[in-house]
Amino acid sequence: MLSAVINGYLRTMAVISVVAVLGVTACTGGGRPATAGPSRSPSPSASPAERAPVAGECLTDTLTTLSPFDRIEPRLRIVECAQTHLLEVVFVGTFSGDLSPTEPPPLDGPQRRAAFSTCDAQARQFLGGDWLAGRLFLYLYLPMDYEWAAGIRYFACTIAETRLDFSPAFRRSGTLKGSLAGSAPLAIACVDEEGEIGASGFYETSSLTYVNCERPHNGEFVGVTKAPDTINPDDDAQQSRVVGPTCWRLLSTYVGLSLTKLAQRRDIAVFWTGIFRDSVKLGEYRARCYVEVTANHLFNRSLKGLGAEALHA
Repeated sequence: MLSAVINGYLRTMAVISVVAVLGVTACTGGGRPATAGPSRSPSPSASPAERAPVAGECLTDTLTTLSPFDRIEPRLRIVECAQTHLLEVVFVGTFSGDLSPTEPPPLDGPQRRAAFSTCDAQARQFLGGDWLAGRLFLYLYLPMDYEWAAGIRYFACTIAETRLDFSPAFRRSGTLKGSLAGSAPLAIACVDEEGEIGASGFYETSSLTYVNCERPHNGEFVGVTKAPDTINPDDDAQQSRVVGPTCWRLLSTYVGLSLTKLAQRRDIAVFWTGIFRDSVKLGEYRARCYVEVTANHLFNRSLKGLGAEALHA
């Protein structure tokens, strides 16, 4: 197994046996986890508003760089969603139970995990689909410590748009409501990988940009998989054993080719993103599965239903 940290991404090239999913032993295609390293926000600017936001409002700040699962809870300004913003509020709840009087529940605390689960359900209803299948991330926005100490106990379920997989929030205007329903304009479709080419002939990706499938690209989203709660975000070998086979199954269905036939191809492989330390603490064990082609290929169509057909530009 070859691992390297490239521009904040932990890239692991691991040999995965596709037909091992079928219960037999073989060496075949590749699969790897792609884990984005945590980023930290600079100190946010002060806000004159210190009330709980409400659903339908948006939050912004001119200085904050907000990343998925960021531990820093910035105090953001409440604005109308027609204005440029970072986050859109879809639901506001209240913490209850045995709580610290001085600070919000820790990332892996039961109240924080329950709040994130509530937000996941609320986001699905608001968006019309699973946020993890979109160019989005779910963010649990909490009071600052000094607000908490003053008795403020809300949590806000918010959503951000991104341009790269699990990257900081993109400043946008307008609502995200229904953006994963119907034609699903913000659903992840195809991606453009960039990075060094590994010995296997596939990219060791340093960035993963969302693109339209009609333009030249080298990767495509195939679905979301869930790992067991025993998954270790720091154990790449375990992820290859546990997450890799489920991504291959999703790919098999997506391209319409059996796992045995997939094992005979050397021009496509799977990789996945997600399962970070902070997401696991929140009880989020899911990953995004992608198919990629060898680095010397670019194509301008979807691979869905590819079957045994050769890759074409």
